[in-house]
Amino acid sequence: MSRCPRRSASSSPSRPNSSRRGRPMSRRSTTRSSPAPRGPSSRCSSPSSSTAPTPPRRRSRRRKPPTPSPSSSHRGSGAGHDARRSARHSGGRRNPGPPNGSHMSHSALLDPPTRAAAAPDAPRGPRTRSPRRRRGEQLQGWALTAPAAVLIALFFVLPFGLTVWMSFFDWPTFGTPTPIGFENYADLASDPKFGEAVLFTVGYTLVTSVIGILLSLGLALLVRPRFPGRTAVRALLFAPVTIGFAPAGLLWLAMSNARTGVLPDLFAKLGLAPAGVDWFAEPTTTLALVVVMTVWKTAGLAMLVLLTGMDSIPGEIYEAAKLDGANAWTTLTRITLPLIVKPLSLVILLTVTTTFLSFDQFFTMTKGGPDGSTVTVVYYLYNAAFVSLDRGYAAAVAVVVVLIMAIISIAQVRLQRGRKAEA
Repeated sequence: MSRCPRRSASSSPSRPNSSRRGRPMSRRSTTRSSPAPRGPSSRCSSPSSSTAPTPPRRRSRRRKPPTPSPSSSHRGSGAGHDARRSARHSGGRRNPGPPNGSHMSHSALLDPPTRAAAAPDAPRGPRTRSPRRRRGEQLQGWALTAPAAVLIALFFVLPFGLTVWMSFFDWPTFGTPTPIGFENYADLASDPKFGEAVLFTVGYTLVTSVIGILLSLGLALLVRPRFPGRTAVRALLFAPVTIGFAPAGLLWLAMSNARTGVLPDLFAKLGLAPAGVDWFAEPTTTLALVVVMTVWKTAGLAMLVLLTGMDSIPGEIYEAAKLDGANAWTTLTRITLPLIVKPLSLVILLTVTTTFLSFDQFFTMTKGGPDGSTVTVVYYLYNAAFVSLDRGYAAAVAVVVVLIMAIISIAQVRLQRGRKAEA
């Protein structure tokens, strides 16, 4: 008996076929054949005697929904996180429903879609500092400002308070002070020499301040561009600042001497003044010499302050103005001056304060002459305290001078604030 080389599909045993993974096939795709007797004849049968079975249909498999892990409970279910991640990768569009076979939790469906993603990146509110920490910072601030406050109290507040107290007494050089109330202030208001000193000081302050500020501004504009020897020129212009008013007054007094001075001889050779004339004999020439010396002494510092403000202006602004066809005057009035308001205000305050409190140059150059025409307020205070030895009256003059300076400073600060508000 010959052995069949290949077993047909219909001659297989009557047990169901299985898929590759061992699962039973569908009943619809499986045909059962009638059992055949086992024997030599049934082992090998012809192909035509059996019906060919239909190919099995693959059955779709369902995925098991992922179980949310405990670590992701604060961000929502795992399926919801996957859905949000897929929505971000797909251009920000969310699917209308959960993915096939996945079941989102009820809280993930009800919460806004951006809750889980925005929770870690939400801005935190300002942290409130504890009272102990705030108290420590306050104590640290007081400790840092205490040295300056002590110096101000020792050298300004305490002396000014003592001066105010002395102004209500008749304070002789020897003897017991006698309280006299406002008598010193009444004498001060009725003294014509004090009024003359105030008027002279105001006029001298205006003339010197205007000339000094304009000259320092011109010098700053002159030495601002780069040129060979610019540093040396700046140093020479700033050098008079390092000299005190008393030495500077003595220097100019020697140069203005009618016999041995350099300036009278130079002016005589140039035909600007007659030779051998004493410049300190006339009030006009005396005041002119003091003004020139004061401007020469203070212009260097004002120039340096203005130059610092000009150097802080970006160069692109000047380049843009040049492209727009702006000339030098337009550039100065529309760009430079508006951008150096703060340095210019500081220069004005320093110049006015310095000139109003002038004493050294008048003491060394004019001695208040000729005929008391160059007596300033501070020089009047000096005469009352150390020439007339009237300490109480001199204290009243000092209080009035401090009040005048306070009024000038407050007016200037308010004027500057008004300009800022208009801008």
